[in-house]
Amino acid sequence: MENDYQDINIPDLVNRLNPKIGKRIPHFLYSYFNKILHIDELNDFFRSMYDLDSRSFLDEVVRYLKLNIRIDEQSYRNLESVRNQHVMVASNHPYGGPEAMGLLDVLIDYFPDIKLVAQAFLKVVKPIQTCCVFNKKEVRSLMDHVEDKKSVLIYPAGFCSRKLPNHEIFDYDWKPSFLKIAKKLDMPVLIVHTYGHLSNRFFRWTRFRKIFNIRVALESAYLVDEMYRLRGSELQMRIASPIPASVFDNRYTLEQWTAKLRQYCFNLRTDPSLVFDPEIEVTLPKISAF
Repeated sequence: MENDYQDINIPDLVNRLNPKIGKRIPHFLYSYFNKILHIDELNDFFRSMYDLDSRSFLDEVVRYLKLNIRIDEQSYRNLESVRNQHVMVASNHPYGGPEAMGLLDVLIDYFPDIKLVAQAFLKVVKPIQTCCVFNKKEVRSLMDHVEDKKSVLIYPAGFCSRKLPNHEIFDYDWKPSFLKIAKKLDMPVLIVHTYGHLSNRFFRWTRFRKIFNIRVALESAYLVDEMYRLRGSELQMRIASPIPASVFDNRYTLEQWTAKLRQYCFNLRTDPSLVFDPEIEVTLPKISAF
């Protein structure tokens, strides 16, 4: 069946955003962008999946990337304990995209109304629009969703994991907005840890732009290529036991509680049976994206 999918076209996109820059970019550079962004492959996939519903599309993404999602029995029991409830799911972001599709594909079985808080560029992917709310410009849409007693999956760092000053690979600071919403609406918090990290190439570009004080995240151009390199891989996830919103009382500020949840997510990497302790020591360095 013919659909109205519009192919991703890098030159057209750049020219729409900034015609002056578009005219200055040489043809070979556009060819390079097309290659590292896998534009032809993405267009073929999105075109063939354009008319699917969200659930079918998520299944197809996992199948297309040949991802083996591994979740232990305790994680499934933790999900079952809050099935069909109004929950806030927060996770680390090691790969910048495919783990979100894989996790959402799992969560939608337990929370059919769950939505992913996503970047606006995903609006071009029609099948996923109905299971996303998009970035800061649509806060009202997010609030309408959660105030209607529906669940949310969020990546509180807003960026995929990088190398921290202590040389650990983990998320930058988590933004506390998700916890503010969970407290206000009495939503249990589910922390998810996904094991893994991107290639050294990605981290070298991060280091390069920081040395030269470049605020544009140049390394993000490689995220699609990193996704394709991940094809056929195993994604191991740990879903911790739900944390009642009442735990987050006034003994700590919202920012301090958020730092503790980030630390807890990190600690799950080495101790998957760990239960959240409000007195957890925060050892991860505080660092913002820019």
